Amino acid sequence: MSWYARKCKPSEAVLHSAGGGALTFAALLLLLLAAALTGCGSSIRSSSRATSDEVVVRVGDAVINRGEVDHWASAIERGNSVGAALGQTSGTPRQRALEFLISSRWIIGEAEAQGLAISNVAIQRGLREKFGALPNGRSEFDEELSSTGQTLDDVKLEIESVLAVGMLRSAVAKRVPAITGAEVASYSHHRQQFYLPDRRVAYLIEGIHSFTHALALARQVRPGSRLTMPWFRELVPKTPEAKDRSKLAHMIFAATPGRVAGPTMFFGHWVLAVVEKLLPAGIQPMAAVSNELSKTLAVGRRERMLKRIAVAFESRWTAATSCRLGYVVQKCSQYRGARTEVNLLTGG
Repeated sequence: MSWYARKCKPSEAVLHSAGGGALTFAALLLLLLAAALTGCGSSIRSSSRATSDEVVVRVGDAVINRGEVDHWASAIERGNSVGAALGQTSGTPRQRALEFLISSRWIIGEAEAQGLAISNVAIQRGLREKFGALPNGRSEFDEELSSTGQTLDDVKLEIESVLAVGMLRSAVAKRVPAITGAEVASYSHHRQQFYLPDRRVAYLIEGIHSFTHALALARQVRPGSRLTMPWFRELVPKTPEAKDRSKLAHMIFAATPGRVAGPTMFFGHWVLAVVEKLLPAGIQPMAAVSNELSKTLAVGRRERMLKRIAVAFESRWTAATSCRLGYVVQKCSQYRGARTEVNLLTGG
């Protein structure tokens, strides 16, 4: 996009730095020094007159002018939820507009620096999805734009920003080293996650309307009987949550396997149970959990790697963002207030 025709590149792609691992302090310092030497984050001279094209924020060589901020702030005042997909949901309309406009330049600029092209086809697909999400399609979409003063280009910018976030996250995911068999074998570090409490495999019959009828059904069961409908088989844990369920579980765990237990009241009706099998508490065997454990470890590794890269990304682009007095928000290098963690890459 034209905003980035002369964009500052504080470094080459953050995903290519530090050999794919976490950025060291020294590496991050070099990135910030490089940004300073290339003019990123430089201060903006005061203007004697406030005009709509007055530059109020610089993100490297890209600019945000006063008219653009006013336009987006007006749309937010009129009910537009701009920036929600990027986590910009609090503050005054002007603050939210600034946060979104700066964030969009960060995200799209980083995607371009990574060589991650966001095609017009993808943006048009995003537009069609927005049309299709409304009962009256495009006509209702146009009405909503008109009510907030937004333009189609505004919506395209939001779509492009969201697509860029997804592409950057995917780029990180592709670089996460695979979990090895040795790591999966360190199962002892994750034992609690795969612990199972006492359980009982039992046949139950529910919804019996009277105590007398329940006793009659119980007398029909003989040792070794094959139970069919309306009896059903269920795995019952020892620590259920609901109160009625706890009462039922107590009856089942006190029962002698092969004999009818009950009747007891369960959600306003009587229930009987026959315990078929006891499954004592214990850790699941490695063969049963290796695939799940591998996926769990992979997710954790991906999240940690993304977090490290995201922290470096935020620091680098903050250093490249200079805001004029009256337009300073958390993403500006001049900001000195309390910070709310809203990480664009991790979504947290």
